[in-house]
Order: sequence, then structure tokens, then C-alpha cells
Amino acid sequence: MKTAFPTMFVALIALTTGCAGDADDGSDSDADADDDAAEALDGFSGRTFEAASLPADVAPGDIVRHRAASVLVPPAGQGVTAEVLHADGSSDTIQVIVGRDGRVQVATDDAAIDTSPEPTAILPDDLDEADPSLDADAASSPPRRCRDRRHNLLGYRWITSLDFSFKAKTTPHELTRDEAEAAIRRAGVNIVDADNRCGRADHVSAKIHYLGRTQRGVNVTKDATCAAGDQHSVVAFRDLNDSLSGVLAATCTYTVAAHDHFRTAVESDIRIARTNFNWFVDGPCDPVKNPAKFSLEAVLTHERGHSFGLAHVANSKLTMNPTISACSVQPSNLGKGDMLGLEVLY
Repeated sequence: MKTAFPTMFVALIALTTGCAGDADDGSDSDADADDDAAEALDGFSGRTFEAASLPADVAPGDIVRHRAASVLVPPAGQGVTAEVLHADGSSDTIQVIVGRDGRVQVATDDAAIDTSPEPTAILPDDLDEADPSLDADAASSPPRRCRDRRHNLLGYRWITSLDFSFKAKTTPHELTRDEAEAAIRRAGVNIVDADNRCGRADHVSAKIHYLGRTQRGVNVTKDATCAAGDQHSVVAFRDLNDSLSGVLAATCTYTVAAHDHFRTAVESDIRIARTNFNWFVDGPCDPVKNPAKFSLEAVLTHERGHSFGLAHVANSKLTMNPTISACSVQPSNLGKGDMLGLEVLY
């Protein structure tokens, strides 16, 4: 087995369960107000470090940053994976794991800083290269994305359903709450049902369950920092700092130790940029006339790939390619490598 990208994790979290008083009240209160509990960064020590130059005494409560992505270091035995997706096709990923002994391990999409003794992300030897036939896209051949077997994993998976809620009052003006809600729900189903146009049957056992609308905040701050988890997976549209004006979305997935090669995911929050982009769910879209218009379902299908343990595969036509073009709906349908990665995990 080859190591694709070491894993890491954050706060102890159980699964999302509906609670009385969580339902969206339908009010039109200011969705831009920083009312999310995460913005306060409870437990922050006041110390922030770059992932490439960590001090020996980095500890729970510190923040570790890798370019645009940051993580509040969790307590012992827990971890978090942060992924930030940019509209220009770049991305930033950082994983932080704190062992039971308190040892902090960090890895980024640039390089593994430390890989053991905790289990790492695994890529089967026979699946780490593209099909040689990809160089010849004959008209009679299946689409490239249906032949590309490549996939990378983040080292965690769900052993229960991913139960989540949507903070509907944060929906941007170009969409109705119903439209946004439906697209966000479809994105998760695209992953667990292995939705594809390659003629491949669904062999993925992952599950997702929508709990409904909520007033809860998302545990991703406006500077794309993964705050402490709260046992509730939430999706919300929220503004980001001006320095992150090119960010489409940021996903924070929280994990705990397990007894096999993969960590167990227990929460996954997604913060979608509310301004700077024009989101759409249906209808025509000309990328020349609308260079900042993006498919909500396509971007969220990619982000849900991270929620379920898939890492990026660059230079591909797969859903997990970090480059999502304006107006493109293609990532909503999985490619072969996306499905093979999910089948390893589920």
C-alpha cells in the first residue's frame, strides 16, 4: 500500500442529531452577522503557527495554518481535516491529528510532515496511476472521467450516516432557500449513490441523512479556520475575509481514532462563500458572460467528497479535481476514480 496523504482529526464529536429549537424559524434576520459560535474560537490559546515551521511545544488550543486553511488543534485522540477550494483551481488542505499521548501530527497537501504511528491515508498500489489509454481520447471510447482510475484518500471514513442540517437563512439573494436546500441535499446523494454517467453500478455503502433546517452556526470561521466541533454537521453560506475573496468553499471534517487503517469521521461542516460568486442550480450559464457563476450542486458534490474521505486528484476530469470551472455542472456526476476511492472506504 502507498501513502497518499497522512490523516488527522479534531474535537470529540458524536453524530448530528436533531434537537428541539434547532429548526430554522424562517426569519429574515441579518444572515451576514457573525452569529456563529465558532467565530469566537473558544479554547484558542492565542498562538498561531505555520504548518511548515511548528515549534516543539505546539499543543491543543493553538492554531496551525497552511496558506488559506487553518485548524484549531483539538484535544488528545482527536483530529480535523481542513480543505479550502479556490475559484482559480488552487486548493489548500491541512490535517492535524493529536495522538492519545498528546503528540501533534500535521500534514499538508505540500508534504507529509509526520506520518506515524497513527494510520495514514491509503492508496492501493494498482490504482495510483491513470489508465494508459487516457492519452488517446478516441471518439468511440468512454469519456476520460469514466476511464481515469486515480483516487487519493484522506484516511477517514464514516461508520454511521452523515447526518447534517442547513442554515437556510444564510442563502444568498440569487437563490431561494428551497433551491439551495435541494441542491445541497442532491450533492450528498451524488456521493453516497455513486451518481455517474459511466454506466457503473452503485457499490458504495456510505449513507447521508438530512435533518432539516437549523439555526446553528457552522464551525468554520470567516478566516477559514476549523473551530472546535460541536457534534452537529452544518452547511451554511457565510461571508469570508476579504483576503479569501477567491474561495468558493471550506470544509472541516472531524475524526476520532478507530481500530483499523481509517479514522472515523464524526462531523463535517461546510462554509460556502456567500458573496463574490453568483450561485446557480438550473438553467443556462455562459462562462464567458458569467465568469463568477458556479453550480452549487457541482461545488458541494466536490466538498462532500472530502466529507466522505476523498482527497484531490489534480489534472483530471474527476469530481475530486480541485479545478471547477465557472458554469460547469460536470463534478455533480462521479468519475471512475471517484467511485473506486469510495469503494475502498465503503
